[in-house]
Amino acid sequence: MEIYQIDMDENPGGISDVTDLIKSSILSAVKKQVPQKPYYRVEEDTEGWACPICDMGVTVDHGRIRNIYCSNCGQAIDWEDV
Repeated sequence: MEIYQIDMDENPGGISDVTDLIKSSILSAVKKQVPQKPYYRVEEDTEGWACPICDMGVTVDHGRIRNIYCSNCGQAIDWEDV
């Protein structure tokens, strides 16, 4: 999670920039709650299911445990029909 600190004295856009930042953060958080299907990736030294947003692995213990959220970016993962 990112934490923003805004100095209103140095922010020429004032409150409108803060409002836009809040709206953008809320929209990003809501989008991550909509589950997306992982994809199967194969690389030189590894293979497995990966997050469609950040490309990090979403399984543990050689694929036996499937995470319902990406531990890197927080994206909800849809394992149905995978």
